[in-house]
Amino acid sequence: MGSVKSVFSKRLIADIDSSTMIRQFLPPPLQETIQIIKETASVRDRWGEQMRW
Repeated sequence: MGSVKSVFSKRLIADIDSSTMIRQFLPPPLQETIQIIKETASVRDRWGEQMRW
């Protein structure tokens, strides 16, 4: 099930990336949260399924 969540979060990040217009209207704290989510996702990709969050 972890891989399903990973795929979902990747698609969510891709959607956020493609919708820069929407992101412009988000408050800065939410933009920071999105950045943290993206960094966390890339770390998880690097370590693969070893880190089961």
